[in-house]
Amino acid sequence: MGLERSKVVAAALRLLDDEGLDGLTTRRLAKDLGVQGPALYWHFENKRALTDAMVYALLDDALASAPLETDWAMQLAAEGRRLRQALLSHRDGARLFAGYRPNAPEGRFIAGPPDEPGQETADAAEIRANAHLSDVLRLLLDAGFSDAQAFSAFLTINRFSFGWAMDEQAGMAQPSQYYPLPDSGDRFEFGLSTIVYGLKAQLEASKAGRPLPTVA
Repeated sequence: MGLERSKVVAAALRLLDDEGLDGLTTRRLAKDLGVQGPALYWHFENKRALTDAMVYALLDDALASAPLETDWAMQLAAEGRRLRQALLSHRDGARLFAGYRPNAPEGRFIAGPPDEPGQETADAAEIRANAHLSDVLRLLLDAGFSDAQAFSAFLTINRFSFGWAMDEQAGMAQPSQYYPLPDSGDRFEFGLSTIVYGLKAQLEASKAGRPLPTVA
């Protein structure tokens, strides 16, 4: 039986947990799979293509397969919580996510172009991730956000959650003797709710035809 793409990704995530992102090499991965290095290139043309697929696999259960809320504010809050937990579920998960750079002008959360002829098509996880994004954006548009506002709202929540997880995995989000703050989860929820209520204010102002609130 030939080497399956999904098995390569699963093995890469196990290697990430064992060795961290710095120890994730195609040579070590091929050894763990019991194959020669070139066998991996049938599925992934380079390491970046592999790590992109790992990102989609990491987020799949947490984001793309999750049910959609009927309320846009609850959905955005759920997006933030799920992203943070997904990134924290693997060693260096936030660093892995930081390296994901699709070849698309819309940004990190949009898939790049299809695979080259001769390679497998996009993972099912990637397809589900982009379908999920479309569903979330539709929910925001239906609530009254403009196209630009909807996408910016989604990115704001996700970048906040990603940055928080990055600090947590780097050990930077822990209380110190100088700042006896609540635990990291409570502080995360404070920031998340602040963003969501700020977006509500933006939406209400937009619907009323008032200037959007800004910080002078």
